[in-house]
Amino acid sequence: MPTWIDENQTSRTVGTNLGARALRRLAAAATLLVALALSGCGNDEFDQVRSYKEFLVKAKPSLQSMNKVREELYNADSVDTMIAKFEFGLLPNVQTLHDLTEAEQVPEGKLKEVHDQLKTTMDAYLTATKSLVTTLKGAKTAHKADEAAFYGAVEKALLEWGSKDKDFGDKMSNLVSDLNAYLDKLVKS
Repeated sequence: MPTWIDENQTSRTVGTNLGARALRRLAAAATLLVALALSGCGNDEFDQVRSYKEFLVKAKPSLQSMNKVREELYNADSVDTMIAKFEFGLLPNVQTLHDLTEAEQVPEGKLKEVHDQLKTTMDAYLTATKSLVTTLKGAKTAHKADEAAFYGAVEKALLEWGSKDKDFGDKMSNLVSDLNAYLDKLVKS
């Protein structure tokens, strides 16, 4: 194995790039949304929030699974383990969350604006994660005999995906902030 990259160092690098904090914040917003939806208020916006909470309840298991896989990626002890976790752990959860987001119909207003941004963010993240899995599997096949080339290709793919993952985390944090501000405003009105 080349001295400029070791498998544990790569997994640690990936672990620091993951936006698990944003996913935890979205789960917390879901809890706030559920509490708000259960309150006795009865205008149209509150009705939309009550309806939207069902989407967030359905999304919560995928968000929790994504966080679990992210932790497992951080603790991965080999590149092969990382590849498997990306392909069979992270990607299916991203796909499920993407599909739930696409299927949800949200009426006009601020909630729709936030949800449309979530759709766009999930589209980009799904594309990035699929591309990473394809690249990692291709690197394994293409560089069977050349360990240095394999680790170089893996490192490059992880760095590219890490940048997109950071963007995903930033956008998710912004969406959670927007959703929380909307809910706070709704409660105060």
